[in-house]
Amino acid sequence: GGCIFGVVGVLLLIYNGIHFGSLFGYCYLYNFDKELLQFVLSHGPLELSIIVACAFGGMLVGQTLLSWPLKNISKRAPEAGATAMTVLTGILPWLILAAIFEAFISPSESISFTFKIISGLLLAIIFWSWTFWPVSDEK
Repeated sequence: GGCIFGVVGVLLLIYNGIHFGSLFGYCYLYNFDKELLQFVLSHGPLELSIIVACAFGGMLVGQTLLSWPLKNISKRAPEAGATAMTVLTGILPWLILAAIFEAFISPSESISFTFKIISGLLLAIIFWSWTFWPVSDEK
């Protein structure tokens, strides 16, 4: 998304929101919303946070590439690449964790709904805390 200034990231967020909302609306209409909610809550808050963070990373790259003066873009391109790699390496382990929860916790009928809610929200809170924790430049 960063190569075209973060536009793809924003479009994917819009698409994901429409898709997710439509799916929940359809399931609600046919009384299947509780089952879907039970499946989604153990990994959804973390996964949706990761999607937003990735889109934000793409916008950061786009911002770096669009900064004026444009003639210095060859100097800023490595900075944009470093930003993208920082976002990627920071988010990838969380995405793997969300995938593990989606594969093993979410579909399990032997795990209580309460545990799924608590674990999903706790994962997201830990991710948000880790992401927004102030970093000191002092060494």
